[in-house]
Amino acid sequence: MSAVAREQGSIDETLAFLREARIPHQAGELLGYATDGSFLTLGVPTLVVFPKDEAECAALVDHAVRHGIALVPRGTGSGTAGAATAPPGSVLVDLERLGACDARGHRRGLFAPIVVDARGTPADLAKAGPDDELYVRVGAGRTSDETNRALAGHGWTVAVVPSSGYSTFGGNFATNARGSGTPAFGPFGNAVNRLRIVATTREGARVLEVTDREEVRRLAGHHGLCGLVTELDVRIAPIPKPEDMVCALLSIESEDAGHLGATIGGLMKRVAAECRYFAGEFLFIDEGIVRPDDPIRKDPVLGGTFVLPAGRRRMILLYRGRKEGMEALPRIAAEFPEVAYREITFPQFRALMAVRTAATGKALRRVNVPGAEDFIIYDPARFGDVLSRMFAAVEGASGRPVGHHYPDGIEVHYRPQAAVTRADIEAAWAMIQKLREAVLRTELTVEDRKEHGLGLALFRDGSPSRHEELRRLKAEYDPANVFCPHLLLPEIEGRFIGSSFRV
Repeated sequence: MSAVAREQGSIDETLAFLREARIPHQAGELLGYATDGSFLTLGVPTLVVFPKDEAECAALVDHAVRHGIALVPRGTGSGTAGAATAPPGSVLVDLERLGACDARGHRRGLFAPIVVDARGTPADLAKAGPDDELYVRVGAGRTSDETNRALAGHGWTVAVVPSSGYSTFGGNFATNARGSGTPAFGPFGNAVNRLRIVATTREGARVLEVTDREEVRRLAGHHGLCGLVTELDVRIAPIPKPEDMVCALLSIESEDAGHLGATIGGLMKRVAAECRYFAGEFLFIDEGIVRPDDPIRKDPVLGGTFVLPAGRRRMILLYRGRKEGMEALPRIAAEFPEVAYREITFPQFRALMAVRTAATGKALRRVNVPGAEDFIIYDPARFGDVLSRMFAAVEGASGRPVGHHYPDGIEVHYRPQAAVTRADIEAAWAMIQKLREAVLRTELTVEDRKEHGLGLALFRDGSPSRHEELRRLKAEYDPANVFCPHLLLPEIEGRFIGSSFRV
């Protein structure tokens, strides 16, 4: 029997099983699931399954083990590393509904949060204090946006929120995502206290509850290799009162990108050593970053930020933290005479964060081209060298670098814009490869994809020690080798959608 015939036979058996088990699914040429936020593809999947709860996940995994079918977990598909794409013959498992649906399978965006303490005992938010260590118990298909809406009335928030607040908690755990709150609480895996996962034996499915914190942290960033995560206890924190917080805007301008980076890198190093903060963000300002009629230009404090002398670059740095943790910030800023320091209100901070979120290059009838948007510089002293190389590589291109300041380094994001034509997208992709060659160098202390997960680049960019750890976890949790087996193949390559680009 040919490989194609065996593959079709497996799909037919799975379709029959899904119909009998009444698990929602979709079959055919599913172009909408051919890629995730990366624009990378392994081909067009022919079967996507939509389990709504742990029981349906366990039944699906049990079938997959017995019939030798590969499963590829997917959340909302916001990842930028190709991890949520499925190779031919495998089944894509869309987990967006998991733990977020009623008994009829209808998603419910509004829900009453279940809150527990560090021991898993139910807790009452009305009686909780700011020093209590509390977690919200949620299905893996829930998002931080939904959960924050559920928690807001109680004055609490999810502790670690990635920029894409619509990504699922299961996806955040699979990539060990970072975001707002990471400077205080660490990456997402550090903020998870317990999880449930549908794993395998060689005979079928098994449901495990993992409560050992070190084991949870080892599993964080598992890229879907170990099982279908169904439920998590996710750390929450009180929403700080405005009077207890400091929001600061720091600004510097120069013709020389290297000088900007060197100066701000030195400042960041001091801040990481002497301050405690919830969020640290940076972005470059140019005339095109906001529309001429954008209301922010009329803000008496922020408006001048967007007026830039010809031939100069402006970099702004935003921090938010409790007053007691930010006492040193004005003094540190004063030691860098070229840096202007100003405290701003929380609404002004949010307005600038909205600009920062959109600053990766969104524009009408143009598309962001991912590929170099996620790398970390561990030594802030090299920030100037990296920016010099970066601006040289992308000279003349659209888009602008933005990023985060974490205590362990500077996370940089950059996506060029391209008109929706093959020629423009090819040019943008070629430029991204040039940029990667320029900055992903050991001497610059740069590492790729620290924030969004490695995905299809797991072997190209992952460390040998992490490869070994993932193989150990894979052998322990998935001895049947059902989940994403393709990710453990060093030769795996993805194509850019519609062309022949490589990962």
